[in-house]
Amino acid sequence: MVPFWIRWSAALALTFGAVPAVLAARVPAGQEVRVCDDANEWPPYTEAQRRNGQITGEVGGRSVVLLQRLAALYGWRLQIKLLPWNRCLALVRSGEHFHMLLNALPTPERERNFLFSDVVHEIHTDVLWSRRVHPQGLKLKRAEDLRPYRMGGNLGYTYPTLQRLNIPLSAEAPHPGSLVQMMHRNRIDAVLVAREVMPTLRDLEGRPLRDDPDLGQAPMPEAEVSRFRMMFTRATPLGAALQADVNAGLARLRASGDLSRILGGG
Repeated sequence: MVPFWIRWSAALALTFGAVPAVLAARVPAGQEVRVCDDANEWPPYTEAQRRNGQITGEVGGRSVVLLQRLAALYGWRLQIKLLPWNRCLALVRSGEHFHMLLNALPTPERERNFLFSDVVHEIHTDVLWSRRVHPQGLKLKRAEDLRPYRMGGNLGYTYPTLQRLNIPLSAEAPHPGSLVQMMHRNRIDAVLVAREVMPTLRDLEGRPLRDDPDLGQAPMPEAEVSRFRMMFTRATPLGAALQADVNAGLARLRASGDLSRILGGG
């Protein structure tokens, strides 16, 4: 996917209803904060903007609006780029080109290599399968019932339910449309997907996955709520400073009710 860049000054971010910068900040005003996220997009939280079906070169979504609000609060300049997921992780870890990532789940390995914000938003897990291969659906009453099935996943993504049960992925792919194609071809049996994100996912030809009549979807039994956070580099002092300022800003927005309005799309 072609990289997308977007720069926001504090003045532009005021468009999004910024409040006065009264919090004690560790990151200096005017600091350029470089951010990356997954090129596959994570709508409605992070997505490439389109006009008449064509990508405009801008990045939007609820997580982006939230970060713009924080940038306005502190006077940061933002630069956001969409990259292949594993490359984004590597560049944030090194801290040389990017300082933070917008949407990530903590894992023991990631917590050794990165810093995390407080919880930003929560995601619920559904399971997908192919009705061509499993016309009667999957027999799932407990999370353990996944064990007989061949599970697929997005390349580089974390699946807490599978990790908790020590269920390996039989296949990975860089695009959700590829995973659906693999299910229809009987190469894998099931894929876990974020319920809140599913309505915006598309197949390899750009059609909404929710419109695929051969795709089954149901809540994942016993799945834990996934609590997503922003993630920062440990490699430079700026990472820890960003973590502190973001957490203070999140607390302020949560107390005012603005956080729920932003993440709820209001």
